[in-house]
Amino acid sequence: MDRRRLLKIAIAASFLAEGTAHAQQTSAPPDAGARAAIIYNFTRFSSWDASRFATPSSPVVLCIQPRHALAAHLAAFDGRLVGDRSLRVRQTADFDRSCHAAVVGQTDANSARLDSLAREGVLTIGDSEGFIANGAIGIITVGRQIRFEINNRNARSAGVVLSSSLLRLAVVVR
Repeated sequence: MDRRRLLKIAIAASFLAEGTAHAQQTSAPPDAGARAAIIYNFTRFSSWDASRFATPSSPVVLCIQPRHALAAHLAAFDGRLVGDRSLRVRQTADFDRSCHAAVVGQTDANSARLDSLAREGVLTIGDSEGFIANGAIGIITVGRQIRFEINNRNARSAGVVLSSSLLRLAVVVR
């Protein structure tokens, strides 16, 4: 075998080993880093009423379940700026009013749960099929691109105003 082929095999083997170890921890999609960056940007282009914060310097809290495939990737955005506030990524199984936004997994994406979160002022984000029927922002894949859909009515019912820039970039706005 030539050196080039051996190098390719070695690289493939290391990715396979890393991927297997990572798959045991979580089943993160191959584009998980990009999805996490998009979710971070959703918070940057969203506004909550000042009454949703304890103080003017309170952070925007983004909640995600610890076992969610994007949890580790979103943790990398902890402390980044969201307007004049910082982002706090909180891994928790309990989504409540203390969350300003929540990445909702498929098991929690039922209409009763999403309606409850909206009543508590939580912007809901998910990637299950048809998420925006009851959630606010749904991440979808179109071809090989990550895109998103918005149900602005659901965002507004949570008391969240989405910027016009974000609305213009969405594939679907309801």
